[in-house]
Amino acid sequence: MIEAGGIQIEDAKPLPADLQKYLDEAKDGVIYFCMGSNIKSIHFPEEKRNAFLKVFSKLKQRVLWKFEDEKMPNQPPNLMIKSWMPQNDILAHPNVKLFITHGGLLGMTEALYHGKPLVGIPIFGDQPMNVQKAVRSGYGVLLDYDDINEQTVETALRTVLNDPSFTRNVKEVSDRFRDKPMTPKETAVFWTEYVIRHRGAPHLRSPALDLSLFQYQLLDVYAVMLVLLIGIVAVDVYIAKKILRKICRKMCSGGNKKKKQN
Repeated sequence: MIEAGGIQIEDAKPLPADLQKYLDEAKDGVIYFCMGSNIKSIHFPEEKRNAFLKVFSKLKQRVLWKFEDEKMPNQPPNLMIKSWMPQNDILAHPNVKLFITHGGLLGMTEALYHGKPLVGIPIFGDQPMNVQKAVRSGYGVLLDYDDINEQTVETALRTVLNDPSFTRNVKEVSDRFRDKPMTPKETAVFWTEYVIRHRGAPHLRSPALDLSLFQYQLLDVYAVMLVLLIGIVAVDVYIAKKILRKICRKMCSGGNKKKKQN
């Protein structure tokens, strides 16, 4: 198996004029908030949406929120909403300080590639695993969807924004991720052409493909182990029976001697 993680990532393209200006002029940095294409922020319950808005209004950073409506009640002045945003190009901007994400694999890979720490709000599928990996690696904080309120949101955001270790850790992981002889796209192209040039590259096939189901599942090994286990149990039972018989015989013979003496 050849890894080609990040194959969707391309060089950053110029941003639309309004986004470019918004990001360039953010002297305190920008928070980018996107819950992906399947999970729409517009479907957030009002109390959860208001929790984010209240916290955003307290921050000195600007906020970009992918929100599927052009209008939002109680929108603070430091918040810009759009129904669609060029995520990879935004994450590539140096003024982006934090990424709030649902933890989808593509978005997580883009954040890692561009060295952006994150707050993850996983919903389903592989998202909890992806966010937990970021937490373990020291460049992410988990925010449970069911626990979203003003306090938990503010704690999560300020934890990442105020602790430089999150940015430092993600930069280190990003450097390792980028340190490859070829880009993921070049890697995919090379190995595809390699397999074609070598007529399917049979020398790269896993030996497991030639095993029977019996061999692949190690059923023969399990069978031997089962036979050994049964044998051990049988021997133990046999020995226990022998010992119990001897004990019973001694007890019976002792009882008979006492009766004769009486």
